[in-house]
This record gives sequence, structure tokens and C-alpha cells, in this order.
Amino acid sequence: MFIPDLTYVQEAEFLNEVEYDTEYIADVEVQDEEFWMQDSGLVIIIADDTKFRVLRSVLERHSIIFGHLFTLPQPTEDSFEDGCPVVRLHESAVNVRHMLKALMPNLEANMYVHRPPLPPTYEMVSACIRLGYKYESAKLCQQGVAFLKSKFPTNFDNWCDISDNVAPPGFHPTEAIGVVKLARLFDEDPASLREDCGQPSSLLPTALLVCTRLDEEELRSGLKHDDGTLVTLSEYDLERVQRVKNLLPGEIACLVVSAFRPPVDGKKPAHCWSADNHCECVAQEAFWAHVGYDRDRLVPWNPFFSWDEFHDTFAKMGKYMCTNCDEHHENQLLDAQYKLWKRLPELFDVDVPEGWLNGRHGNPWKTRRN
Repeated sequence: MFIPDLTYVQEAEFLNEVEYDTEYIADVEVQDEEFWMQDSGLVIIIADDTKFRVLRSVLERHSIIFGHLFTLPQPTEDSFEDGCPVVRLHESAVNVRHMLKALMPNLEANMYVHRPPLPPTYEMVSACIRLGYKYESAKLCQQGVAFLKSKFPTNFDNWCDISDNVAPPGFHPTEAIGVVKLARLFDEDPASLREDCGQPSSLLPTALLVCTRLDEEELRSGLKHDDGTLVTLSEYDLERVQRVKNLLPGEIACLVVSAFRPPVDGKKPAHCWSADNHCECVAQEAFWAHVGYDRDRLVPWNPFFSWDEFHDTFAKMGKYMCTNCDEHHENQLLDAQYKLWKRLPELFDVDVPEGWLNGRHGNPWKTRRN
């Protein structure tokens, strides 16, 4: 006989208030849209040498393929275990586990806002998108793509906010190869499906941009997943990356020159607080003495670098511009960077959905300082 553990029930009498309602069940007609699962029992999934026993109704609810699969007649008694139908998937157990964790209720209730779950890794998201695509689970694909878009955004301000490192936080640069391949999964699908799955092609410009930071060996070697599969760029995408990689140094140098560009007429700008033309003289001295002939300064690795990176140049000279002029040169840099940002789809020769360019909404570096 099963005896429940009441150790943590402060008022055991409360259980007397909980009862099976048989008298009024016919009077309750409204079924909750979210929490009304079919009592279809459990199913055993075999992947590699691992068995998973999970709720069949959840798989049916989120996957068209699983929904059809479970309607097929089971051929023999051998396809049952403990009364549960058994399905073998030709997938790795690692990937199936990632998919099931995304679909199934967590075994541990998480009631505390200050203890959020750890953010998903690339491997988790990649498995969910790939299996979601294969087994026609639009929800899995949509949520996976949405997470990747938070790391490879279509918004200029957001990209500047996270692009200090070679790759977005939580990602290794080589994982950008995998992101490109995930976006390419949907290339041949109808526009309606791509829209339902969150427009994966919008990931391509920034994912390909991160790929330009990889050396030749890394690009050719590709990315090895936890399940042992190897992912490489297509020859067309590899050519795109190499072409832009060769173009970027010149583009970045133009950004730096634009940042230090003096007024066309050579006169003191109206916004300048200094006497005579002091600020512009300081800017030009800083450029020619410390930037123009220093390759690392003239061509930083990140095209979306911050104007703050040049502040130490003025500190070395012991000369500074007024606040207005400093902000003016920063805006000149941001304007040039935004123009480059808008050209990324063209440079990589990729199609992006309408609305990819959300515009520049302010000064991302100023927002971070505050």
C-alpha cells in the first residue's frame, strides 16, 4: 500500500479538503486550453544505447511527425515494453535529451525568480532547432531561432552592445559556423514556414561576420558537435566569408579615418567650446601621431569598436577635446559604422527578411557608460 510522505505538510487536516469530485463533474464544461492533455500514456524512445520514457501527449502536441507516428499500428509485441510503445530514432541520445528537456515539464519546480535556470548553450539550441526542423515542431524552431537572434541580433545598437569579444557572450567563434548552417536549413522552405520559425535568415549577416574572425584552418575544419557530427560551411558561404575577410581591413580603416575627419571648411565647428580651433588641432595631432601609422590602431579587429578605445591616445598627449567635440567625433564614427552595418547583407550577398534594418536608435556606447 502506498503511503504519502506528509513530512512537509504543515496542516495535515488540509488533505481532508481535497477530494475526488464525482457529483459535479458533468456541470463543468470549460476545458483549460493550455492544461488539458490527452491521457495517451507514455512512450519509450530509443536513441543510441539510451532509452527515454516520456509523456506521449507532449510529443504529439508539439511535433507533427510524432503525432502521425503514434497513430500508426504497432507491428509486434516486441515493440512494447511495460505496456508502452517503443520508437527508435536514428538520432544521438545527446540531441534527443536536449529536445526532451525543452519539451517536457521540468522535474524540479522553479518558483524562485532569483534562481533562474542557466542559459542554454549553443549545443542545446542547435539540437532543438535541428530536431525541431526534422520532426516538424515549429515551436522548437521558433524558440531556438529567437534565442540565437538575441546573440546574433539584427539591431545595430544591440550588436554594438555585445560585440566587444570575438563572438557573442557564451559562444565560441567556431560555433558561428553552426549558426550559419542552422539558418541555411530553412533556405528552400516556403516563406510562411520561415516566418513561423522566426526568419532564420536574419542570423546570417552577423554569424558570417563572426566567421571572418576565424583563421583558414578553423574555417576549413568546421565545428564538431557533441554528438560527433562535423559541420562545415558550404563552398558558397566559405567564399563569402573569405571575400569579406579580405575587404574588412580597408573598411575598418575608413571607419577610423571617418571618426577623426575634420570639418570640410577647416573652420571651428559651432558646437566647439574651445578657443580658436584647439579641439580639431588636437584630434588631427592624435590621429597622425598615434593612430594613422599604427596598424593595430588604424585597423582594429572589430569593425564595431567603441570611440572610447581612442581616449588613451589623448591621455598620452595630455591634450583633450571639449565634451561637445568628443561627442561629435564619436557620432561621426557611429554614423560610419551604421552605414557599414546596413551593407552587411550586401557584402555577404545574402537575403534578409524585410525589417532586418531596424535603424539606429541612439548611442549604444553612451548607454553602456550610463
